Amino acid sequence: MSWNGMAIYGSLAAGAPLGLLMNRHFGFVALGISTLALPLLALLLDSRIRKTDITGGRKVSLFSVAKMVWQPGLALALQGCGFALIGTFMSLLFSSNGWGHAGLTLTCFGIAFVGVRLVFGHLPDKIGGIRVAMVSLAVEAVGQTVILFATDPRVALAGAMITGCGCSLMFPALGVEVVKRVPIQVRGTAVGGYAAFQDVSYAATGPVTGFMATALGYSSVFGAGAFCALAGIVMVMLFARSSLPPEP
Repeated sequence: MSWNGMAIYGSLAAGAPLGLLMNRHFGFVALGISTLALPLLALLLDSRIRKTDITGGRKVSLFSVAKMVWQPGLALALQGCGFALIGTFMSLLFSSNGWGHAGLTLTCFGIAFVGVRLVFGHLPDKIGGIRVAMVSLAVEAVGQTVILFATDPRVALAGAMITGCGCSLMFPALGVEVVKRVPIQVRGTAVGGYAAFQDVSYAATGPVTGFMATALGYSSVFGAGAFCALAGIVMVMLFARSSLPPEP
């Protein structure tokens, strides 16, 4: 799970400056062609992945799986608000303040995200996902607060980088705990349901906080991001006190 996230956010970090460079030298059409070609390359690579054996066992209802993962899933969704806010509003924040180089925001986030996973990616397995998740959410809250009060583009970029540090280990940290708590035959379903919470967060955060941005300004949404990260800590604490892992 750690390596999967590094690939995703590493591509986000590289994609922004590479896209700007390609647009400058080859035009917007070249960007369109690349977005068509790269998924085809991914499909070719995917076809070469060796299949895994299917594990049998007692069938578990989808509702039962949802009951097992809703707490870590909600914590993951609250964490996802920080990244969604950066992706949605940072360019608008930079533009409204007359700052340049807004494209570097995702680059700073991605570099921090990948760097933390490379250095500390072993921690969820070593010390447990609960502690890693709580520290990660606290760091994300700091990053969002830095952006909230930023009066300089470099401070805002630093806030994006701190947020990237906080977001980096959340998915594998709680993912490890999810895998521990569900029967082996439904681990794929459980992890998929757990990951879906993050996708819903990405989709909903922008529209929901758009009203706040209109009323209070673009920087205000990052206050909401900090609040969500702190609420995520509470949810992780509740999850930690819930049912113990099933007997092997």
